[in-house]
Amino acid sequence: MKFAIMASGSKGNSFVLSDRGVNILIDGGSSQRYIRNSLDALDIAVEDLNSVLITHAHTGHVHAINLVKDRPIYSACEIENIDTIHFEQNEEFLLNICQSYPLD
Repeated sequence: MKFAIMASGSKGNSFVLSDRGVNILIDGGSSQRYIRNSLDALDIAVEDLNSVLITHAHTGHVHAINLVKDRPIYSACEIENIDTIHFEQNEEFLLNICQSYPLD
């Protein structure tokens, strides 16, 4: 399993988790150009993203959401004008290769 930090901090937050051909983008808070360039550097096309996980809807986490709006987007929160697969924060769910467990 590989985990790449593409951006973290005041300019946005964006990470990629990859394993066995599955690529998950976690947050998309940087610019679309920055995210596309970062994915290119990892040899991952936007079309190669199996899903997107949004941790919360602050701008620093969803700024470039339109870049990936055609991918399955999992989120515990509503994101204006974006179709998401909703999950409850206090329930476990499966996201491709990752099982999410709530903290007790």
